[in-house]
Amino acid sequence: AYRLAKSLLSRFTAKKESADEESSMRILRNLETEVDRHPTSDNYAKLASIYSMISEPQKQREALFKSLKLNPDNYAALGQLGLYYRRQGEYLKAAESFEKALRLIPNGTEPKIEAFANLAECYKLAGDYRASERIYRQSIEYMPDHPGAYGCLGDLYLDMNRYDEAEKLF
Repeated sequence: AYRLAKSLLSRFTAKKESADEESSMRILRNLETEVDRHPTSDNYAKLASIYSMISEPQKQREALFKSLKLNPDNYAALGQLGLYYRRQGEYLKAAESFEKALRLIPNGTEPKIEAFANLAECYKLAGDYRASERIYRQSIEYMPDHPGAYGCLGDLYLDMNRYDEAEKLF
């Protein structure tokens, strides 16, 4: 299943021509069959990632729910579920998924930084600027040398008309 998923991901990210589309869809069907034969949380999460890339949100959601049913602590699936909800405009549900993922992701990893950023952005999109600010500050405490959180917090301050605080971050 892993090799099939890897092959499909490379095909979809390379955006091959339509002649290759048939081959890619055949590989996708084979992957779906393989995942059904070997239903693991990670396999369903990989399948969900592919569904996301080909704009199949319903199938993505189903695969993520299957993944999380098998392993509720699969932080990759939780992060994907957060992204799914965010794309659907369900920012508080997305935030809930990112909060749980953040607690599970090992420290010192890039997914942890991404989870902080996604969580803060969801709160911002939901209009909860205080929660967004809190998360950006936690992100800065967690990794003070990462410039992204400073810029995002500065942008948030601009949105809040807190120009003096924003200026200090840029």
